[in-house]
Amino acid sequence: MDNINNLPVEILEQIFTYLNLKERKSACAVCSLWHAVLRGVRFQRQCLVSLSRTFDQELSELETRVTQSFRNLSLIHWEEEYFDDDDDDDIDSHEQRENEEVIHLKYLFEPTPEANIRKLLFENGLDLETLELYSSFESCREILGDQLCQLENLRELALSFCQTEYASPDQSEWQIHHNQINTLKIDVLHSNKPYNVMLPNLTTLELLSNCRWSFHIIQAHCMQLQRFKVQFQDQETMDDLMSLSFPMLTHLQVRMYDDKDVQVRYARTRNKFADKEKEEHFVKSMPKLKSLWLESDLMLYRIGEALSKYGHRLEKLTLMDMQIDDAQLRTIETFPKLKTVIMHRTEILPSSQILPKVNMPHLVNLTLMDNKSDIVFNNGLVGLKSLKLTLCSRRCHKVLHKICNNLPNLEYLELFLYSKWRNTALRHLNKLTKLRLLRINACDMSKISWVHCPIVPNVQKVVFDKCSFLRTRTLRPLAVLFPGLTSVYLDRCYVTGSEDLISSNENRGVLDEGLEARRKCMEQLKSILPQCIVSLNETTLRWKYNK
Repeated sequence: MDNINNLPVEILEQIFTYLNLKERKSACAVCSLWHAVLRGVRFQRQCLVSLSRTFDQELSELETRVTQSFRNLSLIHWEEEYFDDDDDDDIDSHEQRENEEVIHLKYLFEPTPEANIRKLLFENGLDLETLELYSSFESCREILGDQLCQLENLRELALSFCQTEYASPDQSEWQIHHNQINTLKIDVLHSNKPYNVMLPNLTTLELLSNCRWSFHIIQAHCMQLQRFKVQFQDQETMDDLMSLSFPMLTHLQVRMYDDKDVQVRYARTRNKFADKEKEEHFVKSMPKLKSLWLESDLMLYRIGEALSKYGHRLEKLTLMDMQIDDAQLRTIETFPKLKTVIMHRTEILPSSQILPKVNMPHLVNLTLMDNKSDIVFNNGLVGLKSLKLTLCSRRCHKVLHKICNNLPNLEYLELFLYSKWRNTALRHLNKLTKLRLLRINACDMSKISWVHCPIVPNVQKVVFDKCSFLRTRTLRPLAVLFPGLTSVYLDRCYVTGSEDLISSNENRGVLDEGLEARRKCMEQLKSILPQCIVSLNETTLRWKYNK
């Protein structure tokens, strides 16, 4: 094909997704077609423009003109006292109250910040799809009022009422109404906020702080929600939630700041029959649930058995900052259709000194990140195709030997190495006959790291992520060890090329990071990897003149 513009628009969009924001801005000026594609909805939704100020002055004509092209806007409205340089902490509450009254007096004859924001949103013809508004409750109500419906194409709304404020004498209820919004994010820290939400098209709800203050929103929309993110502060609110039904829910994320001791105390005092009935009702009310994210030991303990019996569509389980005992691990093994398990900072408590074994041959994707304990990679995980793993112990080479010998279906292997890399670690890599992509993170590799690595013909892409002190000669063996390699990707790395023969004694030991150094380093990379596409992202290329 002679001209890239002859490609379908869908393929051009896919190509442009590999560009960062700066590169997309440059690509917009290439031609009218690229400008139209990059100004389309797909890319506009990815750019969120944030304005953080007091808004005590109206936007300039230039600012107003620029904002008319925004599709996603975040407004952070700070009260003027937040920018006061007076650091005297000895002012009593009476003086502080007087200062606040003085601040508001000046707006008797000038537009208030709320009026300036309201003018920006509703008088400039903004065609917004996403709006985030961070301010006090009274300011948000004054800004939006009953005008929200004027933003006809608005699909996502985020409101934060977390700034401290004095109670308003006007306690009338604020009605937040819009017919097209499908995503709502609410962050409220206090209960004395008289508001109500009426969003008939709402499918995604995120409650970013204690959901007790926003429980009326859950009750009003639980039957239509498809995605739900919620945070608890107490067990009573969790019980109230379990009494509701979520027949359309596919993704659930639950957070509660508890620990294993809270779970143990609950297990001793629970009403086993009544609670079990409530937990089974809760899981049965989510027949379409496919993805579950838990950051609560108590929540997993309560609904684990019910998910084993009735969670027939659950495919993805994410556990964050938790401790799992052997009984809960065995319960997870029985989830009928589980394909993906992700554990971040989650410890598996073994019943003995022996490392826990997992028997889930149907599991396809497994991620174990920053965990305190290891598991045995035996035949119980024979179906794995993707594995992301953090290795912190000195026995990382033994873990890799187990992976290579017992996971024959592995196609994607990503390693986060926070320990010393032994040169025998990749000795059995050729046993992963289906391996296509190898990703190595946070590891200071050298040429010696590849000494005992055999030839692996099926690997097509190798990625180095956040690897410092990476030398071009370290990458030289890749062309021999991976004959099928077509792509090498360097992400946030520091790569140093070198030249052994020099023409001037003045350059000995000099480390160059200029444009010429990048050019020389790229030429060296292309010479040692002639059959590969070498891609860089936020990577520093340096050139060193050796003696």
